[in-house]
Amino acid sequence: MGLQTIFFHIYFQQLDHIYDQSFPPLIKATMSGNVMYVKTILSSNHVDLDQECNIIFDGLVVYGATALWVASCLRHLDIVKLLVENGANVNYNTTAQSMPLRAACYEGRRNIVEYLIEQGANVNLCNEYKNTCLMIAAYKGHEDVVCELGGLFLKRVI
Repeated sequence: MGLQTIFFHIYFQQLDHIYDQSFPPLIKATMSGNVMYVKTILSSNHVDLDQECNIIFDGLVVYGATALWVASCLRHLDIVKLLVENGANVNYNTTAQSMPLRAACYEGRRNIVEYLIEQGANVNLCNEYKNTCLMIAAYKGHEDVVCELGGLFLKRVI
């Protein structure tokens, strides 16, 4: 076992005990932002790209988050692309009907928003509170994301 592998196991075993959360290996690797770790896990034959976990995000528990949802809110564009290229569902919802696109809009990640839309993410889906991605981006004050989403809306109207 190499030094990097040992570090990987020790580091992520510690994460398991934060707030009594339990993270599948793919989500742990995604949280780290380390593309090499994500690639290593994806090279396994039986990886469930839509495996869920419960994660504390912005002070709230998000039930049913996937690796793609986590990568979308943590600025990990390379990992978002890697997950999508390997078959992750861009429209997979958490329990509260939040999808990766909503996570990126909430955090103001325009580059991830653009990529997910290019990959077929549905900008019109509402969460359990009937809020759209455009509404959440506006509420959070992310003008560049609002312009991106608003531009898509105007193209459909015109």
